[in-house]
Amino acid sequence: MVMKLASVGMALCALVILGIVVARERKSVPVMTTDGVAGSGDRSAGNGGSRYSGTVPREIAWEHDLQTALRSASDGNRVVVVDVYTDWCGWCKRMDQDIYGDPQVAALGREAVFLKLNAEDQSEGQRFAREHRVNGFPTTIIIDSSGRNLQTRIGYVSPASAFADWVHSARARS
Repeated sequence: MVMKLASVGMALCALVILGIVVARERKSVPVMTTDGVAGSGDRSAGNGGSRYSGTVPREIAWEHDLQTALRSASDGNRVVVVDVYTDWCGWCKRMDQDIYGDPQVAALGREAVFLKLNAEDQSEGQRFAREHRVNGFPTTIIIDSSGRNLQTRIGYVSPASAFADWVHSARARS
């Protein structure tokens, strides 16, 4: 009887410890799922605590062709922010909603051209992803107007203010 109680007690302790670990992870790392994530999101929703208060476009004007994006970047002395995504990627959709839907990030259109490439499109997006050794999604790559890689980030980049600071920093180094 004592052995059974000890075994049950140890099992309960293990469950409590597991519960604490899971709770801590949920606070710092969102659970990766596509449940409840809309395709492109409603970008008119609030700004998610953005520091930016100026007048900006409500949405990013995305390019979908690398050469067009590079030409636009060279015309305006801007960098190209490449969003490499897949259709099935829940975190890619979260980036669309939370980060690219933020007014502070949309304001970056003054210094960056935004390019969206599907890594599984059997075309330019897939070629770009292979050339830049993309192995996780989303991957955000900042390139200069000649196509030189300045910075790469794999995964969900948050909050929007950190994303904007990262783009500013990469542009300053270009």
